[in-house]
Amino acid sequence: MLERFREIVLSDTLLNHPEILLDLFGRHLVAVLLRIVDSPKSLSTDPNRQIVFPCVLLCVQDKFFLLTAGHVIQQIELALTSALFQVKSALLVDVFGMDKVTDYPIPFEFLRAVRHNVVTTLEDWILAS
Repeated sequence: MLERFREIVLSDTLLNHPEILLDLFGRHLVAVLLRIVDSPKSLSTDPNRQIVFPCVLLCVQDKFFLLTAGHVIQQIELALTSALFQVKSALLVDVFGMDKVTDYPIPFEFLRAVRHNVVTTLEDWILAS
């Protein structure tokens, strides 16, 4: 897979066939959509707020993980512990690949997901379901 990636990136194939790159990354790129309800402490007055952030879907030893930027999860964790909002529902939006299976988001248990901080220079987080 890595050799194929190098071959694609180092050639002019992408200039002539950008769908190859879309397919390569689109099948691993997903979004998490959180539908939230603000608490009285919050400054927002919008009753239908949503938070959306991108993730990369990984499968390691038959376990699925969502990798996203650490600051995103840190801000959500801070808001949850400060009781600024509650998560009504969480959806996994998997519509970016060329061979997508469905146009509908997939519900999942965001609050029950195990969230790990992977300490790197990028301070990425992994959400494990």
